[in-house]
Amino acid sequence: GERLSRGDLDVLHLHEPAIPSLSLLALMGARLPVVATFHASAERSLGYAAARPFLRRFVERIDVRIAVSAAARSLIATYFPGDYDVIPNGVPVARFAAALPDPDLHHLKPYVLFVGRPEPRKGFGTLVDAVALLRRHVDVRLVTTSAPGQHPDWVVPLGRVADDRLPGIYAAADAYCAPSLGGESFGIVLVEAMAAGTPVVCSDLPGYREAAGDAARFVEPGDPAALAGALREVLAGPAAAAPLIRAGKDRAAELDWRVLAPEILARYERAGRPCCAG
Repeated sequence: GERLSRGDLDVLHLHEPAIPSLSLLALMGARLPVVATFHASAERSLGYAAARPFLRRFVERIDVRIAVSAAARSLIATYFPGDYDVIPNGVPVARFAAALPDPDLHHLKPYVLFVGRPEPRKGFGTLVDAVALLRRHVDVRLVTTSAPGQHPDWVVPLGRVADDRLPGIYAAADAYCAPSLGGESFGIVLVEAMAAGTPVVCSDLPGYREAAGDAARFVEPGDPAALAGALREVLAGPAAAAPLIRAGKDRAAELDWRVLAPEILARYERAGRPCCAG
């Protein structure tokens, strides 16, 4: 704490410093080695294209560049070429693996869980349509940590939940669904769900493929019928879900921060100064 207040730092680690933010201001004024992590994913960025002449000289100051996935690397390297190390986002696996199912949600089971904002890009509308189809065969609810406006009575909005409650909500779910339509560079929610022992069904997006590996059931984005079919398969019973649950726990273990943190520390050292001296 005292070193921070004095500005006595060895390395400055910034996130998304090529967008208008405090990170960009910090990069512009940096007088010490800089490590930067890039998260965004898209086919193209009009913002990067427009700002490239101005931003190029600042991005070139970065000593070590990290992208959270190949999808994220592809976007940033298109506008700012250079060497980017791919280091995925991590999860504190033990926190999710040790969680007991939230007892307050037991009466809602079976339920499909959605964590995130109910915005169009996240595919929440597709998921609602899919669960409506699924309910022709299974008496299932859709639980979400967001607070959508009008919704069927089988959609249960929890609203904003405390971070310490989230692992138990994952653990109680019968399936986790991430129906995004695009723009996902990784998918940390997939890894959290897998760490909690919940089978994952998600859109077939490059970032999600990188996060989940072979440990999720992938479906075409924006297809409610395909999504309903995949969820029905996963919800068919313990035997149907067990392979995904086992594969998910194995994949989450690979993305534990205890595994990935040494990779980040190695980049601090490469940036020019020891990160833990003194």
